[in-house]
Amino acid sequence: MIKSFQWRFLLVLLCFPLISNGAETSASRLWIREAPPNAPVLAAYGTIMNPGDTILRLIAVESSAFEDIQFHQTTTVYGVSRMRAMESIEIPAAGKVHLEPGGTHLMLIKPVSAIRAGMQIELTFISSSQQRVSIIAEVVKGHPDDHHHH
Repeated sequence: MIKSFQWRFLLVLLCFPLISNGAETSASRLWIREAPPNAPVLAAYGTIMNPGDTILRLIAVESSAFEDIQFHQTTTVYGVSRMRAMESIEIPAAGKVHLEPGGTHLMLIKPVSAIRAGMQIELTFISSSQQRVSIIAEVVKGHPDDHHHH
C-alpha cells in the first residue's frame, strides 16, 4: 500500500527537479508529442520515480482530453516492432520507469478535440490502492529535448 505522503512526493518528483542534501534528484516532465489534428492516438512520455520503500503499482491513467488511456510497451524482435497493452506499470521501491518512444509509454486514445503544441493536458494516475494524482503534460512538437526553453 502506498502511503499518502509517498504518493504526493511522487507528484513533486514528476513535475519538478529537487535538490536534496546537496545531491540532485530529478524527473523529466511528462510530455505528449503533437500529432496531425485528426490523429486517433497520441503518446505521452517522461520519467516516473518512486521514492518510497515499497513497489508503486499504477493501474490506470485518466484524462478528460481522451476517451481512453492505456499503458503500452513496444518491443522489437528481428527488426519487427510490436506494441502491446499492459495492465499496469510497477515502479520498484526507490526506482523509476522511463516512458519513452520505442518502449513503455502512455497510449492516448481518441482525443476529444485537437491537441496542439503548447497545450497542457491533465493526466490523472491511479494507483492499485485507488489513490489519484493529477499531473500536467505539455504538448510539444518532436521531442522536448529538441526545444530550448528560456
